[in-house]
Amino acid sequence: MSETFQLQRETEAAKQLLANIRTIIGDDEEAVSDAVEGETDLMEAIDRAVAQMDECDILLEGIKKKLDDLATRKKATEKQQDHIRAAIEQALALLDLTKPLRRPSMTLSLRKTPPGVVVTDETSIPARFWKQRPAPDPTLDRKALADALKALGKGETIPGAELDNGGVSLSIRRK
Repeated sequence: MSETFQLQRETEAAKQLLANIRTIIGDDEEAVSDAVEGETDLMEAIDRAVAQMDECDILLEGIKKKLDDLATRKKATEKQQDHIRAAIEQALALLDLTKPLRRPSMTLSLRKTPPGVVVTDETSIPARFWKQRPAPDPTLDRKALADALKALGKGETIPGAELDNGGVSLSIRRK
């Protein structure tokens, strides 16, 4: 029988006993408590239940610590993966490959990425590039800003933003 079920049974028994004792003894709380403790294992069951809650606290603390450790390890592994990917990108860029590089278990290729928006001074960006939302602060419409920057003629600018030169991105296909 589980601790919880046993505690529930003993609680019900204690309730019934309390009702009977109050009829006999009256409202003397100390006498009622003594009578309940003498007639049932309720107090011991409560002690066991609280001890079980303490064990749960200990387990939860250990699990939290382990999750924190795993989160740290996850971040370090992601960072390592990013560094390896960057190293492969650099090596392939130096080879100036125009075709995919086929390997026994994968195909590697570099693709050019389009220029992206670089915000140099957010406060200088014209109001037409800000989305008004129900939220307290407007948000920058980066797509509209990028489209406008790409459409500009030579020598024209939008205050507070510019396009970078684009770049390359590594594609690894494993099928």
